[in-house]
Amino acid sequence: MIDGKYTHVGVGFAWNKEKVLVVEFYSIKPVAISQLTESEDGGVDIRGTMLSSEVGIYAARIVAIKNTKKDIKVVGPPNIQFDKNTRNFIITIEGPSDGLFYSDDPKILEIYIRKSQIDKIQYGVASQERINVAHLELAMRVPMEYLPDPRTVIEDAQDREKEERDAADRRKREQEEKLVREAQKLVRQEEKRKAREERAAAKAAGVDYDSEQNSSAGGAGGQSEKSGSKKTKGSGAQGQDQRSVQSPDNENKSKGASEMHSIGKTGGHHSSADDDDEGMDDDGDDDGIDEITNLNQQHELRRELIVTIEEALREQDALKRHNEELQRQIMLMDPAVYEQQAHQASAGDAHSKADA
Repeated sequence: MIDGKYTHVGVGFAWNKEKVLVVEFYSIKPVAISQLTESEDGGVDIRGTMLSSEVGIYAARIVAIKNTKKDIKVVGPPNIQFDKNTRNFIITIEGPSDGLFYSDDPKILEIYIRKSQIDKIQYGVASQERINVAHLELAMRVPMEYLPDPRTVIEDAQDREKEERDAADRRKREQEEKLVREAQKLVRQEEKRKAREERAAAKAAGVDYDSEQNSSAGGAGGQSEKSGSKKTKGSGAQGQDQRSVQSPDNENKSKGASEMHSIGKTGGHHSSADDDDEGMDDDGDDDGIDEITNLNQQHELRRELIVTIEEALREQDALKRHNEELQRQIMLMDPAVYEQQAHQASAGDAHSKADA
């Protein structure tokens, strides 16, 4: 089948209840018919190619299978157009003629060639020559059926349409994937821009953005624990100060117990040392209150910063989810609509910046 010397192959099938037979027939012919159709005037249009340069096409004849000696139609060189460069030919059998194709009395087409003086054959030139195929060589016989088969033409057309649809679908998917990649790129750029703005805002507020991010990820529990430890430490220091202030007072009161007892009912008076001790005790209480107040203020400021950063992170997450929804919609969107919405979005950003 792959041997280059064979020009034609025929395949036949036969079967019964016991077996199936497949017959392949290979042949070498100097001519090939590519098209056999009915012309507009009801005649026959024949197209093909000469496969050998050693012979020349000379005549075409239509006969009935039951009587191959009687010509129904016969034409010679005047009805043949031949291109010497491509070796393609067109044979025209004028009509009208009824019952040539798919007839109850089957007809066949015969192609005749000439081996001698092929350069002197005058194609397409009117002539009074009467064609006698007895002096010519029969090169091919084909049944008078449309070639190519209309059913094959329809199937081939459907296959081509399917291939075109598949190619269009592939191009559409590639375009959608490209749009998705561009959308994802825009999302990443927007996230980076938001992060830069948040970092700049945190820096302007005197807060370490990266540290706050880590603290937010760890939860507010760590911040509360840290603040609680500071409070505990401050309270311990305050207690020590109070104990250090109160100790002299207790000692003075112990030392002056006998004096106060000796004074008896003359009235209670306090020594100047007791007054000084009470003044020192009041000053220690004021310092502790001031320290607690400062700690509370620092804690509230830190809490406010943390809340602000957490709100910014929540907005970032909401923007990310919104962008993911937009990506899903883009996949169902026509490219022209996407470009229009992208232009509107860029115009909206420019307007927002102008308002800011």
